[in-house]
Amino acid sequence: MALFGLRLLVRHVLALAAIASTLMSCIASDKVANNVLTLQMNEWLRVQACLPYSWKDYKIVVTDSMAGNNVLFEAVDEDQTNQGYKTDAMSMHIFPGSIPTDRVTALRSTAANSAVYAVGITSHDLVAQTYFVGVQCGPQPNAYRLRVKEI
Repeated sequence: MALFGLRLLVRHVLALAAIASTLMSCIASDKVANNVLTLQMNEWLRVQACLPYSWKDYKIVVTDSMAGNNVLFEAVDEDQTNQGYKTDAMSMHIFPGSIPTDRVTALRSTAANSAVYAVGITSHDLVAQTYFVGVQCGPQPNAYRLRVKEI
């Protein structure tokens, strides 16, 4: 009888864990959908800040008239310019269309050149759609500015 009770308890615990995992996924996707700031082409977004290993998400809508141009996504590490070079300060990731749950993308910059993280998309690859920009801080809190520039 005790073995049956233990099995039943294990099933309930596993079921609750599955429900909790589903709820956390819903909360995470909701957070991505609801806390996205909109970027304007060729305008710097004021200084932003992020906590260690956290993500901040932004979006820009590329229209048909913009799609014929090259664009450059730039994040400037403000803390780096004031405190010297930090190799693991942050990273910038570009997601065409939507942000995948695993946040894997080939369009990313994980190393700065003179405090600038940059990702370019050519006019051949740029299409009219929403692009999401994810900035992830490294092990320290960080401040940065962000812009998308037509070139």
